[in-house]
Amino acid sequence: GRSLCSPRSPDMPSRKSLDPKITFGVEIELSIPQNSRSVLDQLRRKGINCAELSRISNQPDGVWKVTHDGSIQCPCHDPNCQTRELVSPILRGGKGLMNLHQTLQSVNALDLSLNKSMGVHVHVGMSKFKFGAIRRICQQFVRFEYAFDEIVPPSRRGDENKYTRSNRNNPRLSWHEGGGLVAAIGRCGGMEELRNLVSPDRYYKLNLHSFLKHRTLEFRQ
Repeated sequence: GRSLCSPRSPDMPSRKSLDPKITFGVEIELSIPQNSRSVLDQLRRKGINCAELSRISNQPDGVWKVTHDGSIQCPCHDPNCQTRELVSPILRGGKGLMNLHQTLQSVNALDLSLNKSMGVHVHVGMSKFKFGAIRRICQQFVRFEYAFDEIVPPSRRGDENKYTRSNRNNPRLSWHEGGGLVAAIGRCGGMEELRNLVSPDRYYKLNLHSFLKHRTLEFRQ
């Protein structure tokens, strides 16, 4: 098995470590032993409220969802080849960080398998942000995309993974050179125009398509 976070990770975050008005959610791709029921039982014994649900099932408030993920690849002879995605409920502020920390610590105790086809997606709630603020986030992300790439494995950088493609390199933005990328984004006058320019589909590192459905920006690692 492998760990999702380092044993040297920081102590449990406090309730005051993040503004309670900020909402976020996390999706973690992994492979688990064949008996997924035992995994759910182990998480529940650790105090994690979770359920195995289909991808289209409504997720009850406060419940972590375990669901099948067809984008994950692993050898069929692997005894742990039960590809799953662990989806958080809507988390809020420092209390949400505490919930995430507790869940990751519990998941680390399981017999997990991880490989290059598995990633993490983070949704950040944007319902309280004005369009100008969202546009500036897009400008800064594109400007510093190479820096963001440095904190993920090489297999997730640039266009190495078809599910986490480069926003800078997308065909609608890439022909703007240098500072022209930021300027082009700055000329967008609405959310649809911004989405079409920055992330033509949802498989980009910064996915704006999630805004239409969930009012979130999705950061795909």
